[in-house]
Amino acid sequence: MLGCKGSVIPADGSVKVIGDFAFKDQTALTSAVIPDTVTKIGRAAFAMTGLEHIVIPDSVEIIDESAFAACYNLKSIEIPASVTEIGRAAFMYDYSLATLTIQKGVRSIGEGAFSYCRALKNVSVPDGVTWLASSAFSECTSLESVSIGKGPEQILAGTFSGCTSLKTVDLPEGLTYIGVGAFLNCDGLTAFTVPDGVNSIYASAFENCDNLTELTLPASLKQIKWTCLKDCPKIQAIFFQGNAAQWNELLYADSSARCPCEAMIEG
Repeated sequence: MLGCKGSVIPADGSVKVIGDFAFKDQTALTSAVIPDTVTKIGRAAFAMTGLEHIVIPDSVEIIDESAFAACYNLKSIEIPASVTEIGRAAFMYDYSLATLTIQKGVRSIGEGAFSYCRALKNVSVPDGVTWLASSAFSECTSLESVSIGKGPEQILAGTFSGCTSLKTVDLPEGLTYIGVGAFLNCDGLTAFTVPDGVNSIYASAFENCDNLTELTLPASLKQIKWTCLKDCPKIQAIFFQGNAAQWNELLYADSSARCPCEAMIEG
């Protein structure tokens, strides 16, 4: 396969799995046709190739770890409804990936799956994704808007950290906590609303969000580490949707830091 620009994988039904490392490092490979008999794309199968375009057929169920990692020229990808699992680092370092479509059917998005996709501007995670792993979209520096459908209960550590252009975040009902550094260094954020149902916000969740001025917190919140707002120089107001008694419990629950600004009690 060395030096080959295109690859046609046999479509006679004989290929069910594209094996681990099958085309790895084939930098001259710019396109490939995957037959609709394939159910799994193996670990690092197309990693570090020159792929510019590829269609994932609706027979594929698993995209394994690093399957398309460091495909620097890949500009768009559509994940069909047949896929249930996107593995760890599956599309990491795909610097040119500007268009991502994830069809409803995916259940799990692995750690760092789309990290460092620096051309990506919009992300819509459909309903039904129950596991959105840590750093899944970290360092996507052009990312401006995120919408997450119903399914995940947690925004884990560093999920969107380093997304410096992020302006709009739409989070679903059913979340219970926002993890360490989840939105660390998201300089584009000016206001953020934590949805009702979240009971915990962990350290550094919004640290170094240089332009964040407003944070709205739900009445469901039971625990907050005030270092979640560390080095947010423009924070001016916190809007709390619970009552004064609830707020007082939050205000003094964290002995390591203090709330950095005044709060408005809306409950």
